[in-house]
Amino acid sequence: MPMVFPLPSMLSLHRSPAAPPADAAPQRPPQASSGSGGVRIPTSSFSLKETFLTSPDELYRTFINQEVFTHAPAQVDGCRGGRFQMLDGNVNGEFAELIPDEKIVMRWRFKTWPSEHYATVSLSLRDLGDETELSLDCKGVPSGEEERTKEGWRRYYFKAIKQTFGYGATPY
Repeated sequence: MPMVFPLPSMLSLHRSPAAPPADAAPQRPPQASSGSGGVRIPTSSFSLKETFLTSPDELYRTFINQEVFTHAPAQVDGCRGGRFQMLDGNVNGEFAELIPDEKIVMRWRFKTWPSEHYATVSLSLRDLGDETELSLDCKGVPSGEEERTKEGWRRYYFKAIKQTFGYGATPY
């Protein structure tokens, strides 16, 4: 399917497609989706789960202060509507919804994706006592970018957080 890039004068007329049903399967076949800037490309979705040996509060604060675990300069405005840029500008986005210790929703993208195309990433935190389960739902990933995006989350977020803070260490 070809990519469609609207003229700047058309951006105010763009309407997003209807959201998928809540009971949709975690892995869906590619669909046409548009980022908030009107870019229409085939996309897909995926989900990941990871457990961290920390409280939801600590994990939440880690995600809204990304410079700490990336070990690289990052610009992060950890409030609703706040923008972030990290990993030498290779990742950027905006916090769309923040519910302390429970949920983070962001517009998120790799720099190499089509201009103005963002995926919607939802992070849900569940307190398991001594651990926190993080459920990630990512919708709107450009087709063909799913594995790279999953690996990016596993390596640059999950693994980096565990190594930096010891949230993955086995307790004695």
